[in-house]
Amino acid sequence: MENDNSTQEPKKYPSGFVFSACPVCGGTSTIAKELAQEDIDTGKLPAGVELALVQTILPLVGPAAANGLVIQGVKPITVIVALCDVCATCGTMYCVKAEKGKGGVQSQPQGVQNKPIHRGVA
Repeated sequence: MENDNSTQEPKKYPSGFVFSACPVCGGTSTIAKELAQEDIDTGKLPAGVELALVQTILPLVGPAAANGLVIQGVKPITVIVALCDVCATCGTMYCVKAEKGKGGVQSQPQGVQNKPIHRGVA
């Protein structure tokens, strides 16, 4: 399959990037938008809401800053948030928006461990 949109550039804003179409086929509809459209039409979700199947948050923390996270409480740090979705036309997963902002990291007191939550299958 020939990619006619290989030169498509994202819109760049001071805080990040927005990809308005699939980089493979140029489609503008995503699975999350399609599945939520009925809820938007009935007013259960506000018009213009940003939807994506996957949200990834990458903390930008170097070794020096990571040492400061041992203190109990919330420490504000810089993060990159990427929203990814699947093209409803061709099925390609791609990044629809990526931006840099501030986030908080909640540290735990020493001795507290994360334990998995086991849920039964209904």
